[in-house]
Amino acid sequence: YQVDYERVQRELIGPAMVAAGIDGATTEVIIEAGNIREDMFQLLAHADIVIADISLHNANVFYELGARHALRPRRTFMIRFSGDEVPFDIKTDRYLGYDRENPGAAVAALTAGLKATLAEKDRIDSPIFNLLPALKAPSIKDLVPVPKAFREELAWALENKRIGHLVLLGEEANALPWGAEGLRGVATALFGLKAFDAARLAWEAVRTRLD
Repeated sequence: YQVDYERVQRELIGPAMVAAGIDGATTEVIIEAGNIREDMFQLLAHADIVIADISLHNANVFYELGARHALRPRRTFMIRFSGDEVPFDIKTDRYLGYDRENPGAAVAALTAGLKATLAEKDRIDSPIFNLLPALKAPSIKDLVPVPKAFREELAWALENKRIGHLVLLGEEANALPWGAEGLRGVATALFGLKAFDAARLAWEAVRTRLD
């Protein structure tokens, strides 16, 4: 099969993500930026939702899908067109079908599916966590730790009572893989400085990240 995945991204995945209120990028961006393995595992570990196209038997795709299923029990959304046969291990899993000649026709269905997946807080879609119910997902803060440079800057801002700088650090952290833990440190610092309104906003951002 010949698949124009750039078209699938442009006409189906991208518009559906926008409609569902999701920010993100494809693995192609990571490949171009370099540092692929570190960046890939960080994203697979912390992403609120992962969209995996399993249309073809691509080893890299299934490697990444397996890593995601091993790291996170929920919110992995699979899509495919009628290409290769679905592998046995995921044959019973839910996925959204699309027409590779007209991928945009499935935007509404994918949007609805993504919204429903984000809303499902208890449903486990990882076959690993379903088959091993005693298995616990690793903590994000252990998988994607807050960098030393950020922690040092946070400590400096707290020591010098730079409330505005702490707010900026929170905004920076919120856009990064370790954002929840970074925001937690910012919120604690702001509360300690009695900047209660700013602390409340930071804690709300933490809750949103972890919800």
